[in-house]
Order: sequence, then C-alpha cells, then structure tokens
Amino acid sequence: MNKPVNFEISKVLKEKGFDSLTCKQGYHGDFGELKGDEYPFLGTYTFIQDCLIRNNCDWKIQTPTIAEVVMWLYEKHGIWISVLQHTKNGKGIYFESVVNLMTFSGYDSPTEAYEAAIIYTLKNLI
Repeated sequence: MNKPVNFEISKVLKEKGFDSLTCKQGYHGDFGELKGDEYPFLGTYTFIQDCLIRNNCDWKIQTPTIAEVVMWLYEKHGIWISVLQHTKNGKGIYFESVVNLMTFSGYDSPTEAYEAAIIYTLKNLI
C-alpha cells in the first residue's frame, strides 16, 4: 500500500527509531499537517539528507507509506503483517489484520486493518 501512514503512527515510528531517507512526505512536528507535495525536491536523497542533518525544514516527522513500514517491521524486527478480506456471497464484508499469528478483525478497509496492526505492533511488540 503506497498510502502514507497517519500522524499517530508517524510519531510512534520516530520514537521507535524509524529512519529513512526515502520518505517523500512528512508531518509538521507541532501540528500534524502532512507536507510533501508542495516541495518539488522532497523525496530526493540530497534534499532529504540536507533537511534532516541540518534540521532546516519545516517538517520534522517522516511519513513512510504503509508498505515501507510493513517491510521495515519485517526486516528490522522480524514481524510480518498481513491483511485478509472476508467475503460473503462474493462481497467483501470486513478486513482483518494478522500480526505474527495474532488476529484483529472488523475493519472497513485494508488501510484501517494495516494501520491498526502497525500501531499495535509498535506499541506492544517493539
């Protein structure tokens, strides 16, 4: 999923040591306002490196995509998150997320299921 994670997840990721120079967006540290599209150079290695090292940008919290977080959790912590859709009569009725064999059910979208699993993992398993 290439949708950026929400502000709450971005803050917890920062606390847990997530660091990536590939993030193309970020939240303003004080207001939770998503930034990125209006910065044409945001996302390039040089711009982000300069921004983070010199601390000279107005966004402070990196905002990865859901897919980047799922891969980071797997590569760094060995935790895999997956999302399943349950159907009835050929129609999707709800989504569930699975984290290391623990199941969380009843979400209306895959994004909600992934975000719930990510926040649970960050707060309880790392």
